[in-house]
Amino acid sequence: MINITSTFNRLIRSEGGVSMVLTGLALVMLVVAIGAAIDFTRILTARSHAATALDAALLGASNIATSDAEIADLQQRAEEYFDANYRKTTGKRYVGASTTPITIDFDRDNGRLSGFTDLNVPLAFGEFLGLSNVTTPISAQVTRRLGINMEISLVLDYTFSMCDPSCTNKFDVMTDSVGILINELEKAVEASNSSAVDTHVSMAFVPFGHGVKINSANNLKTIFGAGENAKTDTLSDPSYYSNLPVVRGLTTDLDSIRNIVRGSKVTDAGGTNTASGIITGWKILRQQNNGEFSGTSAHRNTSIAPLPLRDIEEGKVLKRMILLSDGATLYWFYDGADSRTPYFDDYADAQARQACDRAREEGIVIDAISLTKPADLFAKEAGELMDHCAYDASHYYEVTAGNPEELRDAFRSIANSLIDKLITK
Repeated sequence: MINITSTFNRLIRSEGGVSMVLTGLALVMLVVAIGAAIDFTRILTARSHAATALDAALLGASNIATSDAEIADLQQRAEEYFDANYRKTTGKRYVGASTTPITIDFDRDNGRLSGFTDLNVPLAFGEFLGLSNVTTPISAQVTRRLGINMEISLVLDYTFSMCDPSCTNKFDVMTDSVGILINELEKAVEASNSSAVDTHVSMAFVPFGHGVKINSANNLKTIFGAGENAKTDTLSDPSYYSNLPVVRGLTTDLDSIRNIVRGSKVTDAGGTNTASGIITGWKILRQQNNGEFSGTSAHRNTSIAPLPLRDIEEGKVLKRMILLSDGATLYWFYDGADSRTPYFDDYADAQARQACDRAREEGIVIDAISLTKPADLFAKEAGELMDHCAYDASHYYEVTAGNPEELRDAFRSIANSLIDKLITK
């Protein structure tokens, strides 16, 4: 007869198969841990994409955030941007996450726009633990900057090399890119002002060649002429720079700047006096002799005085210089009718660097675009000057000469960085 009690005791005392049981338990725990890590990564990924999309949605909605805007309209605009950036792409394609309708809160007094949504993420392995999904809240906020003013000096290289061997790849693209910049700024100003935000963008136009022409009487101002470089004054025939446009002072009539640039031509000959362009653009922004650089009498009617530099610290004004050149500071010494020798002008280069340093100290941000090719005269010096003048690495654009789209992209990037200043998160 089988003794049930003794048999059960023997089973309890038996150690056979324990390792297999423990191994099985360990494998189960390992699978659970891996599954938890995968689900956690899915949650983080979905949350990151949703948060980024909500940021973009609020920025898009802020364009119509007027003082009397309806919450329903803001919510609809936010939903449209959120759909385009998340629901129709990453949200459904990557982890299958879903979100609730966006809730909008608008603080009209402070221009603060807030958005909220709940993110639901299905879990791949959570169901083994009885958890099929996780819901997490997402929120974002943007604030429109109130009463901002922008002053921009457009300092552009108008030397003959900008059309060498043709104007197609450099000069024409430059003028087209300036049009892109102004178009974007005009749209941003219109959107900002429609939101009851008093925003003004004024622009000065500083074309430089052998110097800068401050009036229509061919009065050319140069930085050349120090020490041994005085021989550059041998280039005194006005016909050499007859095509060089006149410097235009600050004006809120951006369309006039666009038309001037669109209808302008490069100068016929002469050196690259980058320093004269930089110093003139800097003087205009720092409220120094602005009337001298107002251009023709007709243009003076639309010129405005720049705001004081102290307004930079108070956050009332953003001062920006956009500098573009395809060469170093050099001049040609004419030995005779058919004989000329290029010289690198270290004096003008030093003057340009000092002006850039002073501008940076005063809070003026310089975007520097270099179009220099390695085979160009003094290409190394040209690149070093532009790199030095850029406010920081993010404001330096080394564009491949002959690549039109790179130049357009540089101007688009500058336009976006300017527009972003109208809205701060």
